Amino acid sequence: MALSVSNFGRLSPEIQLAQAISEFETVLLGDEKASLRQLKARHPPSAIDVVRLTAEIDRTVQAGRRCVGTRFTSVLQAIQSFAAIGDVVVGGTQNMMASGLWALMRFTLQLATNYASFLEKFSELFLDIGRSAPRYQNLGLIYPQSSGLQKIICEYFTVLVQLCTKSVQLMRRNGLNRLLATTMRSFDSEFGSHVKKLDTLGMEIKESVMVLSAKTQQDEARENSLFRSLLLSKLDKNEEARRKLAVKLSILDKCSTYDFESSWRQMRKKGNSSWVFDTPEYISWRDTHYAGGNSTLLCLGKLGSGKTVLAANVVQDLITCFPQVKVFAYFFCRYDIAESLNARTILGSLARQLLESTDMADSGDFMAQLTQKHPHALSLDSIFSLLNYIIWEKARVKHVFLLIDGLDNCEDTEKKLAIQHLKTLAKSGIVHLFLTTRSGLESTAVLVEKSFPQQTKVHMLDQANEINAYIDGELDRRLESGALCLTNPEIIVEIQTTLKANAHGMFLWVVLQLDSICDEETDEAILTALRDLPPDLPAVYERILEKNKRSNYKKIILQLVSSAYRPLTMWALQEALSVTPGETTMDRTKFVSNVQKTISCCGSLLELDEEALTVHFVHPSAKQHLLLSDTEDVPASSSRFTQKEATTIMGNICVTYLNWSAFENQLVPQNLPRLTDGSTTLNAVVNSPLQSKGFARKSCPNVSAKNAAVIIIIRIFTI
Repeated sequence: MALSVSNFGRLSPEIQLAQAISEFETVLLGDEKASLRQLKARHPPSAIDVVRLTAEIDRTVQAGRRCVGTRFTSVLQAIQSFAAIGDVVVGGTQNMMASGLWALMRFTLQLATNYASFLEKFSELFLDIGRSAPRYQNLGLIYPQSSGLQKIICEYFTVLVQLCTKSVQLMRRNGLNRLLATTMRSFDSEFGSHVKKLDTLGMEIKESVMVLSAKTQQDEARENSLFRSLLLSKLDKNEEARRKLAVKLSILDKCSTYDFESSWRQMRKKGNSSWVFDTPEYISWRDTHYAGGNSTLLCLGKLGSGKTVLAANVVQDLITCFPQVKVFAYFFCRYDIAESLNARTILGSLARQLLESTDMADSGDFMAQLTQKHPHALSLDSIFSLLNYIIWEKARVKHVFLLIDGLDNCEDTEKKLAIQHLKTLAKSGIVHLFLTTRSGLESTAVLVEKSFPQQTKVHMLDQANEINAYIDGELDRRLESGALCLTNPEIIVEIQTTLKANAHGMFLWVVLQLDSICDEETDEAILTALRDLPPDLPAVYERILEKNKRSNYKKIILQLVSSAYRPLTMWALQEALSVTPGETTMDRTKFVSNVQKTISCCGSLLELDEEALTVHFVHPSAKQHLLLSDTEDVPASSSRFTQKEATTIMGNICVTYLNWSAFENQLVPQNLPRLTDGSTTLNAVVNSPLQSKGFARKSCPNVSAKNAAVIIIIRIFTI
């Protein structure tokens, strides 16, 4: 160690971070040090660099369709946000430190790709760390205002560098010792203390950012336009940069605040799909400049064929493999997130992404007019005007790429409205559209073909070789992990042959059959299942419902997931399952002790997103299969239900929950924070009696905890 521990503790946070980066270099070999210095010499990372690095990881360790690269995204985005401070704090050291941070992180991940078992555990570790990682777009605005925030952020990244240093040292061990560290010994014993420190610091940063952001908004509100104009000529470079950033962030938020990236990450983690990249239709669409007329590529496929996974891979291909594609935006319509199914959300998100990648430095007047006309969110017409302005006036490129997946999930009015505006944009010849839809006479396919008569088509049936490769790779992975157990290894050939012969282009069908086979306990049961495979997805869903009929929770879990306005976290679901409608008091003894085990009674109909820990149906068609029309009679023994029945169950649980005596007397602040998930909401309600009474009464003496709970519960569960 270059410095003693006592001296290290007395150094400023920035010096500590620089020292930690230097110490990382000391554990490297000669050639590795040279490689690290080359990486340091590069420019600070951009948002695109984050996607490219995660894609590089997945390309290096492709195994079947399993992807781990996106597990590192949140931490990498935190480093990128830190680097962006250098655009505002002119003359600061942030760019240099951020370049060093990025370089050592990139080097660590590249080294980890050489050790498959270590990379799997390492990615899980970063998935946990990422949930509290400091990713804030407005960091550049508030970072210079608070020495306390600067200290915490530097401490956070210092601990992160120390974790990377330890991971390199672990990878330096011989094969047996390294294997023991990833199997017999938990990663928690190696890195647990670092993870706890990062989580604690991440929460401290979050609290500081919330307080400083609120203060910044109040200061902005107090300043009148005359005062700003008088100050403008006297602003130093830092203040001028901060002002421009504030204006841009304001416009971006007026376009959209929808989290479009999370949907892409969730879909990308489901697997690799690259067959389309070698087709002449895709190559022509990507590389050709259409001087006039539409340049639209339509991807057609049956239910469960993997269109969304393919679209997620196309996003990555355009971002990572073709840097000349500088203006690009995408959107995934989510059947389980109502906001994502609105034309305003779709077009607003596209506008935000294009605006982020476009230089608007000389568009001050246009931006000012837009801000004055729309003090809050932009209207749909203004969004469309902004899209046209960016494409025609600001892009200054020959190609603008837009990808939209899942329009089938939208209501007809919203779908038509979105396609109408996309059609107008595509007529420019500059815009290249990539759309996915179900094949046949589905309403979306008919509408798209009518709106884009010059479109080119690719069909998901062309992916047979990719499905076969997936079956082989996934069977190997499940055998290695112990998920699939065979007494006679030779029957693996029959499993492969049977699945390949019956897949018929349905990736989801294959995944569900593999899950079903792994659930069987004997070779005979597996062979019996292979002789009676369900022919399509509805038959697969029905067979899954037939299992675990004795579970007391299966139907209500499916009803709650179906009726939630947006995806429930498993913790929110755990609390909802603990409520018996009509009871007046909370009984902690009724709380489900192992919620993941309880959710498993639904079989493969549900899946848990490993990043957000939210519960989803495995596919929109699974929810559709469960729902009956409101006029149908539902047998008590049936696992299926009507939407009205599901909504009533959810409503009864919410009303019962809100009437528990725990919410009778406590007062809470009226200005409730915007909550992002059911877990936060439910825990906020449950824990409200523990809040400071003095603070609550001082902030808002007239709002009860019960009323506050009603407000935030409605935000999450209202249909």
